[in-house]
Parts: sequence; C-alpha cells; structure tokens
Amino acid sequence: MADMKNYLAQWPRGVIRSLSELERGGISKRLIHAAVKQNVIQSVGYGGYARGEDRLSWQHGLYALQRSSSVTTPLYFLGGLAAFFLHLEGRLTVSPTPYVFFHVDEDKPFPPWFKCLAGLSIELTGSSASFSCYCNRLPLHVPDTFTTFCTAEGLAYQVSSPERALLETQLTRKNFTELLNFILNIAPLKEKILTRLLQSAFPTPMRLQFLKKLAESLANNGRIELFESLSKFLPGEDPHRTWFPLHGRSTMNIQNQHGDFVK
Repeated sequence: MADMKNYLAQWPRGVIRSLSELERGGISKRLIHAAVKQNVIQSVGYGGYARGEDRLSWQHGLYALQRSSSVTTPLYFLGGLAAFFLHLEGRLTVSPTPYVFFHVDEDKPFPPWFKCLAGLSIELTGSSASFSCYCNRLPLHVPDTFTTFCTAEGLAYQVSSPERALLETQLTRKNFTELLNFILNIAPLKEKILTRLLQSAFPTPMRLQFLKKLAESLANNGRIELFESLSKFLPGEDPHRTWFPLHGRSTMNIQNQHGDFVK
C-alpha cells in the first residue's frame, strides 16, 4: 500500500477522483479494491473515489464534476446554484433544494460516477441531498467577465457572476418582475455589459420571451438608449420595426432622458 500512501499524501481532502484519474496516478484496480476494503478510500457512486475519512456533501460531487477530465471546459454553474454559492438568496427566491444548471459541451458525456448521482438524488457518505439537474448543453462561448470564482466548504467553484446569476435565475423561473426591478433600479448595468450578457447567456427562443417583457418595461421607464441597444438582438435594422410587432402595436411612445417622445 506504499503507492497508495504516497498518492494520498497528494490527494486533497474532500475531493472526489475518478477511476481513470487514479489509474493515471499509478494506482491499479487491485490496489484500489484493497484500499476500499480497508477504508483507506471510499467508493462514491460508480467509478468515483474519495479519501476514507472524508465526510462528503453534494458540493464535493459538483466540485469534482467541474474538474472532471471527461467534461470539456468551461463547465460552470449558473442560475439558482450560482446564486446559492454567491449568497444571493436574500435578493431573490431560491429553492432550498439546489437546482443545478450547467453549460457544458454537448458532445461530452458526464463521467460514469456522476451519472448515478444526477438522478435527482445525490447520496454521499455522511450526508445526502436531493437536487434537480438541468444540463444546458449549449456550446456557447462565455466571456470570463461573466463568471467568477467563489468558495464553499473550502472548495473553489466557477459560477456565473452575480449579475448573470440573477438574470438566469429569474429567466428560468419565468418570473420577470424581480429581474426587471434589478435591472432598472437595484443595480443598473451599463448597456454594453447587459447586452453582451444577454447575448451570450440564452438561446434565442428563451431570449425573445424575456426581451419582449424587458423592452416594454424599458420603454415605460424612459430607458430609450437601453431599449434601442437591446433591439439589436433581433433581426431587422430598425429597432422600432423589430420591437413593436412583438407588442401587438405599430407605434410606442418612449420618453427619453431629454423629455422628448419617439414614436
């Protein structure tokens, strides 16, 4: 077991590793089997392992998934889970049961050990938690400025930025009131940042549904610059021709910052 002891010395506590990772580290299946029998390491799901004395939570499984060699980077957590890690629960309604959203390359499968954990239930030694796993397998390029790192239980996760997490959470809940309030009043975002956020974050059908409501709110609140900036997301050169049909009207009165009205 000398090889295993040397390997354990370099194995961070609370980190789940796959069978392939152990084998690449020079640990044979026979040695792994013996170590599990002696409680030197513990089996996690199918093909996952952790140190024997570790008390694991669902966060450890997500941490391992984010660093799995079988999942293409970037894989990061968004929406409600990002809000959970960023301690934004007080700013919006987040279910006590974590909802896990991923951006991950659509051609890469999840590692075998995680598949048995993603069936709405994750059970690890010492604790258990249920979660719903939604996999947004969109091969989108996401600017690093819209993700951040946060720490929970000593583990570092890559998650959506606070602004993006709020956008994603409200959009997935299909409750626009709080999100619009955030954009218009709580933490106004620069137009360039907000438009890039929306453009990179959501597939077109979902984005159109959200932007319809956002455009109407911006118009009603006199935010003409942002209104016209967001219109670029839809086809059409004229922002009025692009947006107004969505609202079932041919014209819309918009008061700009100078008090003038545009029809």
